[in-house]
Amino acid sequence: MRRAAAIWLFCLLPVLSGCAAVVVGGVAVGALALHDRRPLPDLVEDQGIEMAATRTFQKDEKLALDSHIRVVSYNGIVLLAGEVPDEEAKARAERITRQHDGVRRVVNELALRDPTHVGTRLKDTGLTARVKAAIAGIDREGFDATRVKVVTVRGNVYLMGLVTQDEATAVVEKVRYVNGVNRVVKVFEYLAG
Repeated sequence: MRRAAAIWLFCLLPVLSGCAAVVVGGVAVGALALHDRRPLPDLVEDQGIEMAATRTFQKDEKLALDSHIRVVSYNGIVLLAGEVPDEEAKARAERITRQHDGVRRVVNELALRDPTHVGTRLKDTGLTARVKAAIAGIDREGFDATRVKVVTVRGNVYLMGLVTQDEATAVVEKVRYVNGVNRVVKVFEYLAG
């Protein structure tokens, strides 16, 4: 029982760490940044990319009304996941994202369909928590589960972070057996070793 409580606490840590966040350049950086492999300026830049792209989408009439777009940046690699009405909107979202400073690559996983409902998004949040709990159970020397960013959209789990090939293999092997996962998509950047 204590292990389960500890795992759930670990999953809630990003939410709770906001209380003790440090503000750097107008962006909140939580305690988990201490374990991140990215230098602090890169972490702050990633958060800036996410906020700027999201603001731009909210100001765009077509994307704001007919779409649900999640923007997640990790080391300048930006994941676009969610739903847009057509190919033009998908391409437009990618073009807009590429224009932001610091964007090195865009992984466009936007689906052509109606935006998901709140119930689906809540299921995705629960699935993210289960995936993080599974990753926390990986017993590998030097592995830190907080270095893996987990994004879930419609049961598709996107994994981001700076990891070794061995770490990526261990994470994917764990995640693919979590109940409710439709697909695992690696958006990792690989370290030597």
